[in-house]
Amino acid sequence: MTERAQRVGVVVLVLTAVALVFVASAVRSYVPLFFVWVPQFAIPVFLSRAGRKARTEQDAGAEPPADS
Repeated sequence: MTERAQRVGVVVLVLTAVALVFVASAVRSYVPLFFVWVPQFAIPVFLSRAGRKARTEQDAGAEPPADS
């Protein structure tokens, strides 16, 4: 996954959290605020999986070590 795709994913998750704050304000309820942490928790999970996938792809493209 490219760095740009990672940034877009993080921006989407942050905007989702901010949207939940606006929903809470619009419906005059505190209940949506309890769900703001869900997209915030998803950010490190998303980035760790994206980083792991990038390392796997990088390792697959690497040449095996030469036998001496």
